[in-house]
Amino acid sequence: MQIRSAVSLLRTLYRLWRRARLRSVPSVISRDCVGGVLFHDLGLDFRSPTVNLFLPAEDFLLFCRHLADFLSVQMEELPGHGKPYPMGRLATGHGTVTLHLMHYASFSEAAEAWERRKRRVDMDNLRIIFHAPPGIPEQLAGQFEQLPFEHKVLLSGGMDTEKYPHCYNLPCYAEGCREPVTYYPSPSSVRRYQDGFDWIPFLNGET
Repeated sequence: MQIRSAVSLLRTLYRLWRRARLRSVPSVISRDCVGGVLFHDLGLDFRSPTVNLFLPAEDFLLFCRHLADFLSVQMEELPGHGKPYPMGRLATGHGTVTLHLMHYASFSEAAEAWERRKRRVDMDNLRIIFHAPPGIPEQLAGQFEQLPFEHKVLLSGGMDTEKYPHCYNLPCYAEGCREPVTYYPSPSSVRRYQDGFDWIPFLNGET
């Protein structure tokens, strides 16, 4: 119990240290739970609707490519999908993206949260986070590089960072990690796997 309390204290101090370095609170558009966990750890309001859900890789790129248009439409329920959680979709003239709402009890709960949070998006202060495990098709990395955002990162492993300068290889993937990057490497760890990337300069707009 004492060890658990000590680890909890160290994690809290680490979060406070990171929060103290933060000079900007942007809207984070994230493909999966990486963005939501980051904002939770920093104790920040969710200024993005992409929380507690994930988008397929190609859908995420389409969503970002036409972000304002997709944020202007209401989420529709996707029926008959066979998943143990609700699913939604956004349809515009650019196409349709699918939302896996795996951390919501119902579609109505997810849709209400989506509408509430999308009103907080600051289009002038955006950070784009595209997490994809190693093996992402190279053409998707190329499409990500072409997205018209100054501050963006593709978190993966084994990527050619000279060819794709907005890619970052998480150290955990080089070590053969197969757990979600939102997990802690061990019960005594202070940093999550995803914290192999230095988030604060990114959020501050320095990288």
